Amino acid sequence: MRVTLVRRSLLLVLVLVGALLAVPAAEAADKPWSLTITPAPPATVVAAGTSATFTATFAVPSTAQQELGSANLTVPAGFTLVSGSILDPHPPLATATRVGNTLELRQLAVRPGGSLTVSVTALVPCSPDTTATWTVQAKQSNDFRGTGNDLNDLNALGRAPTTSIGAGPCATKTCQVNADCSLTSPSGQATLTINVIGGVEAGKPVQLAFGTLGTAGIIDCRISKATDYVELTQDEATYGYNGAGAKVATYRIDKTAVAAVPNNGVTSLQLCYGSPETFTPRPGTLPTVQQGVFDWDGNGVLKPVFVGLLPDCPAGSTTPCISKRQKNQAGDGIITVQIPANTPGDPKMAG
Repeated sequence: MRVTLVRRSLLLVLVLVGALLAVPAAEAADKPWSLTITPAPPATVVAAGTSATFTATFAVPSTAQQELGSANLTVPAGFTLVSGSILDPHPPLATATRVGNTLELRQLAVRPGGSLTVSVTALVPCSPDTTATWTVQAKQSNDFRGTGNDLNDLNALGRAPTTSIGAGPCATKTCQVNADCSLTSPSGQATLTINVIGGVEAGKPVQLAFGTLGTAGIIDCRISKATDYVELTQDEATYGYNGAGAKVATYRIDKTAVAAVPNNGVTSLQLCYGSPETFTPRPGTLPTVQQGVFDWDGNGVLKPVFVGLLPDCPAGSTTPCISKRQKNQAGDGIITVQIPANTPGDPKMAG
C-alpha cells in the first residue's frame, strides 16, 4: 500500500493557458500544415492514471508555399510531459527539448510534401471517459522566432489533435467541507481519510487520489533493509492540501490484505514515508535515501524523493509520525498519522 502526500499548485494550469495564445487565424490562413497524434499501437485510447507514449506526425501538403521550420507542442490540460524525441529519418540539426509541459521542436525543415514524426511520452490524468485536446503552434522559421511567419493556427481552426481517455487504475475526490474527506481505491483494498484540524480553509480544498501519476515504484522501503516491512497492497494514494492547518491521515487496509501475510499483528503495520527533504526515519532502520524524482508541485519540475519508514510519535512531535495502530471489528488494519501544520514539503507516505 502506498500513501502519497503532495502539494499541488496552479502553475501547470497557467502554463497550459499561456500556450493557448495564438495569432489571428487570418494571418496564417494561407500556410497549411497538419498534425496527427495517436497512442502507440495497438492502443486507440489511453488509460487514465497511466504513462502513455504517442506518435505525433507533422506534415506539410505538397501544394503549400512554405515549409514548417519549428513548433511548440503542449500536452493537454492535466497531462504531464515526461519526454519527447524526433524519430528517424530527420534533419541532422533537428532538436526536441522539454520545457515544462511543452516540447520545443526546432530545425525541423519540413518541406511541402514532407513529414516528420515525434515520439512523446506523457502521464495521463485520472479523468476517464473524456477527450483531451493538444495545443500546438508552428512557424516557418527554424528557431521559432520572428513575426509574420506563423503557420495556420490548428487550435483556432478546430483542427488540433485530440486524445480519448479511457478507464484506468485511479480515482479522485475533492472536498471543501469541514468534515473527514475519504476515498477508497479502485481495488477496494485501501481507504484514505484526511481530517484538517480546525476545518478546511476557504478556497483550499482537500484533494485525494489513488493511482497518483509519476509515483509508482518510487516509494519502497523494502530496499532500505527494513526487513520487517511488507507491502500489503499495490494501492497508492495522494493527498493534497495547500492550507496551513495540521492534518490527521487515517489509512485503512482491507482485512484480506492484512491476513495474507504471516505475523500480521497490529505492531506489524508500518508506513514508508517520502519527502523532498531528508528526515529522521524509524529507529533501527537506515537513513533516508533518494529513490527517484517526483513532480511535487505539479509544475513539471522533478525533485528528489527521500524515503524511509515513518517513526512513532514522540511527545510533542513537530514532524509527521504514526500515532496509532489498530484493527477494527472487521479485521481491517488502521494506521493513524499526525501531520503537523506547515510540514516542510508535504511528505509522501506508503505502508
